Amino acid sequence: MHRHSAADPAAARNATPPPGNPQEPAPARLHLLTFFRFLAALWILVFHLQSRLGLHLTGPWLHLAYNGAYAMSFFFVLSGTVLTYGYYTLTASSGDSVRFYVARFARIYPAYAAIHLLALPWLGIPFPAAWERWLAVNLASMFGIQAWFPPTYVGANTGTWSISCEFFFYALFPALLPLVRYLAHPARLPRALIYVVLAISALGLVDYVFAGEVAFPHYYISPIMRLPEFILGMLLGAALRERSANRPVTVWPVLASAVAVLLASMNSVYQVGMWARANIIVIPALASLIFWSAAYEQSRPAVTRGAGRRLPCYLGEISYCFFLAQLPLLMSFDAAVARGSSVARWAVASPLTGAGAFLIVVLLLSIALHEAVEKPVRRRLLRAL
Repeated sequence: MHRHSAADPAAARNATPPPGNPQEPAPARLHLLTFFRFLAALWILVFHLQSRLGLHLTGPWLHLAYNGAYAMSFFFVLSGTVLTYGYYTLTASSGDSVRFYVARFARIYPAYAAIHLLALPWLGIPFPAAWERWLAVNLASMFGIQAWFPPTYVGANTGTWSISCEFFFYALFPALLPLVRYLAHPARLPRALIYVVLAISALGLVDYVFAGEVAFPHYYISPIMRLPEFILGMLLGAALRERSANRPVTVWPVLASAVAVLLASMNSVYQVGMWARANIIVIPALASLIFWSAAYEQSRPAVTRGAGRRLPCYLGEISYCFFLAQLPLLMSFDAAVARGSSVARWAVASPLTGAGAFLIVVLLLSIALHEAVEKPVRRRLLRAL
């Protein structure tokens, strides 16, 4: 998972006021969404640790842990929301497009490339014995196209397929934005939202029809199949830019949406098929949480200010690296289990303690990746704009 700041700061600073409220500029940052990104990345980690260690969870909480895959949908929807919110006035000029693509590359690629290099020891393809396959898999990773080729679903690609989807979404974003701005009109937006949610829910029908036919890599990780989630996010971002920031929003819609996400994500559909079978209830809940949280902060920007908010905001800022840092550590742990490592046996025997230790290591690695790679390389690349 996906994985940006809650609105591109440079784009938001230069954004024109939303049409719905010509006197109020769009807030430069949406910190609640930034922090939610960390919670979603943490949910993915719990999902991975539950499947490896078993965390002594029962009932609905066990279902919630095994449904960590819904965090990927959250990232895709959130990605569309924050990009549209930050780049709502992006024009079709070549200069604007180049600046957009460079900014996205600078935000995503450096840490992404670093993780693939760190994960090479666990690629699982012998080199030079199978050099053709080794080269093909790594070239797919280099160009971010692994999600289009299911046979490359090995090594770090088993986790970064979602980043591959994001690359595709970024490529289409400037072309999709004029259509989304058109659909953002109050007379058209409700129908557009309904149609897109139905398209997303159709993935559940696909899994039901083709269950047992190993269709997973052909639709679940497919950029085309996940595109509607990104478009849903774009519609939410447009709606946020069109609404008046002065219209008050209470905390109750946010809390209600959070409860809806929690309850919907406790479903047990994964026991009979893929998670997508419950998209019809989960995706609207996720979209509602994203929209109302952003709208709440729009109307009450002071809610995320102050020293007490620094830690949650920083966790949100490193959430992309937190997601990426899991991958080589998980592969290293799997290799340790395979060779009977004493540390791996200890973690399996004491799952809660092992999970806590794993969380600390992932957190430290993600901070190092963010501070040593993501931030400095991004700054250097953006200086060229």
